[in-house]
Amino acid sequence: MDINKILVVVNIPFFNETLNVFIPVNKKVGTIKKVLIDTVKEYSNYSILNVENLKLYDKNACRLLDNNAYVSNSNLHNGSVLILL
Repeated sequence: MDINKILVVVNIPFFNETLNVFIPVNKKVGTIKKVLIDTVKEYSNYSILNVENLKLYDKNACRLLDNNAYVSNSNLHNGSVLILL
């Protein structure tokens, strides 16, 4: 069975928010991060500065995710918890 998307939890500490997000496994982590950052920009009415410096972490593995890695190769799975800091 091919899995095209996984459901992850994304914590965004600035807003004390948690989002459940389906992400495609055939995209790079950097692409997913950009979409999440765009969401943060909108949510904050574009008031947060330096959002491009935000990093995406895998909370379960306690590691920074590589922007150039594909989601399918990043050891993420359904239920993974990510932190956007």
